[in-house]
Amino acid sequence: MGRQGRPTPIGHFPILAKDRHNVSEKYGNAPMPWSLFLTSDGVAIHAGHLVENGYASHGCVGVPDQLASRLFAIAKKGDMVVISDGRQIGLGDSII
Repeated sequence: MGRQGRPTPIGHFPILAKDRHNVSEKYGNAPMPWSLFLTSDGVAIHAGHLVENGYASHGCVGVPDQLASRLFAIAKKGDMVVISDGRQIGLGDSII
């Protein structure tokens, strides 16, 4: 989840693009491997340094490298990603 002032957006997002070796030009060439881009302004799920409680990003969803690589392997462009406020979504629940 994003840092204060840079929250991770909540909602449903199609994967717009994938980049195995993404490097952020916006944040000093920070490595963001296994990126799955969810928004046109750069919010993604990617591997990266995680701090306590996961608040290390500027709106992205940072995950451990092993999980990021597994997600990257199975995810396809257009797949839907749901980012919730912590409530569980059950099978058959509407995400819209």
